[in-house]
Amino acid sequence: MTKKKRLIATETSTEFNLHDVLDVAYYGPAFFGTPMQGNINSNFNYDTGSGFLTVTGKKCKNCYSQYYDHEKSDTSKVGFSDYDNVRSLNYGSATLKGRMYTDDVCLDPESPSTCASQFGFFVFNSQTGADGEDGLLGLGPDNKKTYGPNFIKFLKD
Repeated sequence: MTKKKRLIATETSTEFNLHDVLDVAYYGPAFFGTPMQGNINSNFNYDTGSGFLTVTGKKCKNCYSQYYDHEKSDTSKVGFSDYDNVRSLNYGSATLKGRMYTDDVCLDPESPSTCASQFGFFVFNSQTGADGEDGLLGLGPDNKKTYGPNFIKFLKD
C-alpha cells in the first residue's frame, strides 16, 4: 500500500492523505460523534461504487475494530429517516449486520467543510467478508433508493 495525496472537493478544497492500493481502492479517515471518535490512521474504504457510510460498532466481536460507540456520543440517535428498517447490507461477498444511526461525521474534524451534522450511517455489529476495515465511505451516485444517504451531497446541501 502506498500513500498518495488525493483531493476531495468540498465547498473549500481539502487535501487528504489517502492510502492508494494499486489505483483500485483508496483508504482514509472518518470521525464520528460529539466528542469526535476516531483517528487520522483509521481505515475506511472510500468507495465510489457504493452509497452507505458504514462503521464498525463497539459490540462487533468479529470486526477488525470496534470503532464507533454511540453511547459515548452526546449527539447520537438511533435511526435515520427512510432507512430505519435497514438491518443488513451486502457488498460483493461481504455482509454487514447492524442498524442505522444519526450523528455528526467528519472526514477531518479540523476542517468544518468536511463535516456533516446529523448524518445517517450504518453501524455494523457483525460481518463476514469485510476484514481489515473500520468501515466504508460510500461515494456513489446520488440515488438514495439504490445507494443510501449520500455524504458528499449532504455536505453540499
